[in-house]
Amino acid sequence: MPETSPVGVAGSEVVEGYRRDLHALPSRKIGILGTCPSRMLAPLGDASWEFWTLGPGGKDANRWERLFEIHGAGSWPVGAKGLFDKLGQLLGGDSRAWPPGVREPYEALVNVFNVRKAEPNLAGLEGFDGYLDDLRKIEPPKIVYTERPLAGCKANVVYPRDMMFEKYGRMWFSSSIAYAAALALEENVTDLGFWGIDLESGEEYRVQFTGAKYFIHLARLAGVNIHMPKGCALLRDPNPYPDTFETSLAQICDFKLRVLGALKEQAGREYDVTAANLNGREGQLALLRENLKDALPDAEARAAEIDKSVEALKAHLHEKALAVQAMQGEINAFDFMRRLFVIHGDPL
Repeated sequence: MPETSPVGVAGSEVVEGYRRDLHALPSRKIGILGTCPSRMLAPLGDASWEFWTLGPGGKDANRWERLFEIHGAGSWPVGAKGLFDKLGQLLGGDSRAWPPGVREPYEALVNVFNVRKAEPNLAGLEGFDGYLDDLRKIEPPKIVYTERPLAGCKANVVYPRDMMFEKYGRMWFSSSIAYAAALALEENVTDLGFWGIDLESGEEYRVQFTGAKYFIHLARLAGVNIHMPKGCALLRDPNPYPDTFETSLAQICDFKLRVLGALKEQAGREYDVTAANLNGREGQLALLRENLKDALPDAEARAAEIDKSVEALKAHLHEKALAVQAMQGEINAFDFMRRLFVIHGDPL
């Protein structure tokens, strides 16, 4: 089968899969939707695409066929109502029989919750409970994937974790995105899109980025075309060892070094301006006292005034020098820390 160039989506880039001739599959386009603004670029009006979405932020997307609620067995937050219920179960029996010091605060909290939960701006007071209740209302053919059964949800399917972990390696399932991408591979996807997903901030997202990139690369090896918005951070291809293989702490240090370097450069310019002004005033003072003291009746008064400005400029220059030295000290410290956490000997 000859290789063909895939048709891209407006505003998106296409990374072609390797060796499209390795398999002749019917077209299956799956788009994974995150919650970043670039989700608006997804071709939701194109019926040739089906869309899979992620967690609470994806539940209210304009269009989706599958939702991945992967937060771990036992880790679903109970929300306010669930918390009260669990507290009541723990204390046991009718709350009216509890000691006053326990009963009164409990009943006060319950009363506040019951009164305020109906307020529009506090609709999320029930936390995850309301979200899970919404999932229970979803009907097939939509699918809601979870790690354990979601009671009362007709659309619920338990994700086949064990089988997927054994096949692809458990360490790569670092986010809901990885779970969705892996399942897309199992279902013979030919075009896989990522919209509303960047994974570029914070330690958690750096870990998730690695898992997502792993499945993107597997997809390309399988001949799948990858679609992403232009400028999407998932298009990044980090340098390998030994070029610049850095931890997040090293990256933070690198950012600090850039900021401090710019501040030091600005402080250096201010120091130079202050030094030039000081030299000028000292020249005026010397001229006045050595050559003009007899020609000008108020020479001494003028000299005294200039002398004050010279002392002020000297103090200001000293402050600037200290600021530059302090910034250089911080630069040295961050550079030392960065080198400790960079495998390559020359991170620059």
